[in-house]
Amino acid sequence: MQLEKVNNSATTRKTQKSEETSNVSTFVKKEEKTYVRRYAMAENRRRVWLENHKPNDDYAIMFPSARLMARDEAAANSERRDKAKVLIVCFAIAVVLLMLYPIVKFSMSRLVISEVLVEGSGMYTAEELLEAGGLDVGGRLPILSASTAEEKLLSNMPYIKSCKISVKFPNTVIFDIKDETAVICAEIFGEYYALSNDLRVLERSDSRESFPSLLYVELPFAERAVVGERLVFPEGEDGEYISTFLELISGSDLNDRIGIVYFDEKFDIVASVDDKYRVLFGSPSDMKLKIATVSKIIEENSEACLTTGVIDVRVVDIAGVVLNVEIDPNSRE
Repeated sequence: MQLEKVNNSATTRKTQKSEETSNVSTFVKKEEKTYVRRYAMAENRRRVWLENHKPNDDYAIMFPSARLMARDEAAANSERRDKAKVLIVCFAIAVVLLMLYPIVKFSMSRLVISEVLVEGSGMYTAEELLEAGGLDVGGRLPILSASTAEEKLLSNMPYIKSCKISVKFPNTVIFDIKDETAVICAEIFGEYYALSNDLRVLERSDSRESFPSLLYVELPFAERAVVGERLVFPEGEDGEYISTFLELISGSDLNDRIGIVYFDEKFDIVASVDDKYRVLFGSPSDMKLKIATVSKIIEENSEACLTTGVIDVRVVDIAGVVLNVEIDPNSRE
């Protein structure tokens, strides 16, 4: 009897515990259903609102995680499409180039030099220019190599100051040449050089008689004299005063009347004029005024000077002249 009571009591406790567990589970399930239902209703309202206000945004109505995945997938697809487009374009270009190559090759083989025109140059013939530029009649037109041919001309022909090579299809090459002019002759390192107005070395010879028509000058010491290049003086001297003097003389009344000029001392320039006057110019300053003064003095005293004379314009304000003295006008002293 006692055992039966105990069993009944255990059964009762077990039944109560089962009921308690069942009640808790039912409560939790109800709460979950309520939460899910409320969440679904809220998402439905959100979906309806987004469809009304953002009808073109397909990602807006998705859940955050799904929206992120969809956007990543769309970006990857867009990148793949862009790469595919690039590959297609490159392939198309390659095909076109392969198709054009034989046509271009055939056309280039037909573009050969058969006519040469020379403009601006009176020193060089067409044959000399072609040879110096590495070109020849029957060879290909210098369509892409014109600049290379121009460099060769400038290095091989010092009397060319500037050049421009152009092509006239189908078979003509045009040389537009500007010649350099030799102005002075000078002795450098025991040899005689012809130089341009800006002291560019144009020609070299062992004899002064090779340049009879050029103005002879005495230059200061030069470190380097290479045909085709400008004369190089020691550091600190560029010889600009010499170029300036020559340019001023060429535009004055004394042009072609000077026999020799001594530039060996920069601040004591001496020249001879008309093989009759020794002119003391002094420093390079006020040279334009000095040249004009010399021209005026010679004009005023031409009849009075029966032999030779000395004109001193080192200081223009007190310029003077000594006439009929026994001197060598072509010497410095």
